[in-house]
Amino acid sequence: EPFDLNQALQDKARIATATKRILIVSDSTAATYEVSRLPRMGWGQVFQNRFLADSGVVVLNGARAGRSSRDFYNEGWYQQMGRYLQPGDYVFIAHGHNDQNCNGNKPIRGAADVRNLCT
Repeated sequence: EPFDLNQALQDKARIATATKRILIVSDSTAATYEVSRLPRMGWGQVFQNRFLADSGVVVLNGARAGRSSRDFYNEGWYQQMGRYLQPGDYVFIAHGHNDQNCNGNKPIRGAADVRNLCT
């Protein structure tokens, strides 16, 4: 989607004044996709809609398609989301879909990793 400065400023204000925040750390099952890819969407893309507009709850969706829990760690996504954490926030971590990939050719995984961690 094209960048919308007005929407970004509104989102920033909502995040700053939220009484409860939910951060989502996950894979494609929760990721946000462009409107042009509808009906494809992750649950995190529409999770904000589960709360009333005046509830004070804001959802920050940090889900990234194609990422395993190890990728999230090694690529710095956990660290990036951690910068936004405040006392009272909730963090929903949903990994597993991409963790089943036991490709020993992936540089970050070696034969020992596949042998010890993959079934």
